Amino acid sequence: MEADKNMEKQSVRYRCYKLGDINSIYQAEVTAMHRAVMYLLRRRNDNARTVYILTDSKSLVMSLE
Repeated sequence: MEADKNMEKQSVRYRCYKLGDINSIYQAEVTAMHRAVMYLLRRRNDNARTVYILTDSKSLVMSLE
């Protein structure tokens, strides 16, 4: 798979955030996706490149459609 070959060469960034005790798993996943997208938008430059954001949250993906 072409995406797998490209992803092996890229760096991975990790961030940890604390949500409130009453937040749901879904809210945490939405927050994580939002922060990832915002990070990418801030770091965007003139060089077009492909970005892969991986998730196993079907409910999150369905809410984006």
